Amino acid sequence: MKTYSKVIAGALAVMLSAGATGMYAMANKKEDKKSDSDESTTSSAEKNTHTTNADGKTYKEETVYVMTKANGSKDRVIVSDWLKNPKGLKDLEDVSNLKDIENTKTDETFDANGNKITWKTEGGDIYYKGNYSGDLPIEMKVTYTLDGKETKPEDMAGKSGKVTIRYDFTNKAKQTININGKDQQVYVPFLMTTGSILDGDIFSNVDIKNGKVISDGNKQIFVGIAMPGLKESLNVEGLKESLKKTDEKTAEKLEEKDVEIPEYVEITADVHNFEMPTTLTLATSNLLSNAEIDTTEILNAVESKLNEMAKGVDQLSVGAGKLSTGLNTLNSSVTPLSDGIAKLYLGSGELNQGLKTAQDGASQLAQGAGTLSSSTDQLTSGIAELKTGSATLSTKLGEASSGAKTLAGGASTLAGGFAQLDQKLPTLASGAQQLKAGAQQLADGSSQLSAGASQLSTGLSQAQNGVAQLQGGAQQLNTNLQQQLDKTTDGTLANATAKLSAGAKQVSDGLTQMNTQVANLPTQVQQLGQGVDTAAASLETTISANEQVLAGLKQLNTQSPSQSLATSIATLEQTIAGQKQILAALKNGTDPSNPTIKDGISALETGAGTIKTSVGALANGSAQVNTGAQQIDAGAQKLMSEAQKGAEQIYGGLAQLNGKFNEKNTGILDGSKALSSGLSELNKGAGALNSGVQSAAGGIGELTTGLGQLSNGAKQLNGGAAQLSSGLVQLHDGSVKLDSGIGQLAGGAGQFKDGAKLLAEKMTTLSEGLKKLADGSGELYSGIGTLKDGSTQLTDGVKQLSDGAKQLDDGLKQFKTEAVDKIMRVYNDEIKGLMDKLSAVTKASGAYNNFSGIAEGTDGEVKFIYETEGITKSKD
Repeated sequence: MKTYSKVIAGALAVMLSAGATGMYAMANKKEDKKSDSDESTTSSAEKNTHTTNADGKTYKEETVYVMTKANGSKDRVIVSDWLKNPKGLKDLEDVSNLKDIENTKTDETFDANGNKITWKTEGGDIYYKGNYSGDLPIEMKVTYTLDGKETKPEDMAGKSGKVTIRYDFTNKAKQTININGKDQQVYVPFLMTTGSILDGDIFSNVDIKNGKVISDGNKQIFVGIAMPGLKESLNVEGLKESLKKTDEKTAEKLEEKDVEIPEYVEITADVHNFEMPTTLTLATSNLLSNAEIDTTEILNAVESKLNEMAKGVDQLSVGAGKLSTGLNTLNSSVTPLSDGIAKLYLGSGELNQGLKTAQDGASQLAQGAGTLSSSTDQLTSGIAELKTGSATLSTKLGEASSGAKTLAGGASTLAGGFAQLDQKLPTLASGAQQLKAGAQQLADGSSQLSAGASQLSTGLSQAQNGVAQLQGGAQQLNTNLQQQLDKTTDGTLANATAKLSAGAKQVSDGLTQMNTQVANLPTQVQQLGQGVDTAAASLETTISANEQVLAGLKQLNTQSPSQSLATSIATLEQTIAGQKQILAALKNGTDPSNPTIKDGISALETGAGTIKTSVGALANGSAQVNTGAQQIDAGAQKLMSEAQKGAEQIYGGLAQLNGKFNEKNTGILDGSKALSSGLSELNKGAGALNSGVQSAAGGIGELTTGLGQLSNGAKQLNGGAAQLSSGLVQLHDGSVKLDSGIGQLAGGAGQFKDGAKLLAEKMTTLSEGLKKLADGSGELYSGIGTLKDGSTQLTDGVKQLSDGAKQLDDGLKQFKTEAVDKIMRVYNDEIKGLMDKLSAVTKASGAYNNFSGIAEGTDGEVKFIYETEGITKSKD
């Protein structure tokens, strides 16, 4: 049940005040309005004053006192009127259908003409009363129920049990009001306020419908309200039925909340020895008249707002649809975004780790660059020494090349001498043959001589002749042998063979020593090349590392440009360019006019190999020449010795033999013995001669063989000398290229030194910058981690938003269909009519301004006080 605390409290205060006034009026209704003549009297001017109204109009305030029986039926009606005379009129017009009208305050009188009366005043207000016997605008019925059974009032006295008392009101005051050109049948909106004070000894557990119970312990005051006819005037039931058809849920909620316009008051209590005091009911119709409700303005405002609401709902629905579509698109896009953030998170982690690694590498590189910078002095010094050594090497190789040319010339001359010697070998061989033939003849002669000696007995003359002949032959043999020897060797054979042997030995010894010296030359040159290769590989590694650092710096500068990074990049580029220039000098060149260090070493390797081969060939040829020379010298010496020895023996023997024959005193026997001895010696000498000739022939063979070997060795020596000369020329050219390359290296080393120093400085700066960058990337990594977590929440949130937007879109469409459209229909079909009826009720409230009648041009108001008779126990 809905409470009406404020209304009830105000109504109760009015009711009690009006009731007290009514009781006072009724108590004095039969008394004379004046005392006996001996009492002092007061003139009307002194007794009565006039009320001042703001508008200056006459105003009639009317109170209708209705005394009813215990069941609510009318017993009698007394009406009290107060005519307010703000203008102080002497003739105050009024209209009244009352009977027995009398002035209740002064002795002023009135003139009556039907219902029209004129009060003769002294300029003050008029208070009067009268009786009324007609119908009342509100009828009241009181019903008593004892323990669930309706009981007559007179039978209720002294009873105990559960009692229910119900006050029903029937509105009889219906008016026709025109609203917006349409007549509306409405009841005058009376507010009925019923109340009484119950004895706490009789009534307990008091409950009330459409009212409120107030207890002070001993007493319980109940006040209830009712508005009979208002529900019908506003067509509340029709509105409910319409709502049920349009919006059943709203109608159900209205039922649940018991939204009712009360038309009765009902109290329930536990009673003991029932008695009921007088009940007062106040009825007033001006509750809405002062509201000044402008329903047209309200309806226009409401309709405008409803239209705005409908339009807004349409816009919301469209916006919700777009929002749903957009969120669907966002939802489909947020997954790639989340994936991208995840990849970004991983990439930032790798970047952070890479930057840390790069920072560590840059720190190590800075340290290495510092070490490199401090080591460039040693590099420069070493290159200078290398430059000096290469110049010395070039000079020595020039000298060696010149000596090789001289050696080649000598070898050529030696080869020519060998050719001349070879041309004379046939003459030597011919003489040897002649010598051999003569020796043979000598041997044969010796044999013959021996035979002749044995035949000495035959005749000394023959012996004498034979000896002479033999002596002449020996003489001739000796002469021929000497001539052959002289003719064969030109008298210089011994010297030539001696010089040849000595020269060949010197050449052999020199080439052997040279072969030992050049044997390690290719290895040394190869080691030098390996050292250059190692330096080139190390430099390539350094360049590769620097280029990686340069690429990283360029990428960082692209992402976050800074002057410091740009300076570091330029410096590092210059350093790399210098390193590449040095590397080019250490590698094989592609331009023959611009030889490199590697080109020089390659030429050195080729020349060293050629020299080693040439010297080896020269050494072999020299060894053969030396051997042949020694054989020639030995053969020549033996030949000369044996030939000379044999000739001398033959000649000596013959001379001795000839001497023996010349001695006169010697006998034949002695001569024969001497001859025999000389022949023996001659035979021995012939044997020796023959042996010497054979040895000489062998020596000539050996000499021929040695000269052939020597000729071959000389040819090899000549070819080796040519190869040696060519190799030394190549080696010299290589040393020139090496010297040029070392010169370039020395120039690049200066730039490298400056670049290394600048690199060390910039690497330190780079290391510090990379540390800051690594720290920043760590914060970036952490932030992206937070972003990654947020992206997950964002994905979930967007999904929820998308679902919510879909629900919102569906809900708005449903809201428009089931709410806004229904509201518009209810408004157009019912609310407008309800507001018209409310406007009519309001006007009816204002129009009902009197009960007994009112003069034209007079404003007024009226209220009714119903006094319901109480129920008491009989004193018997």
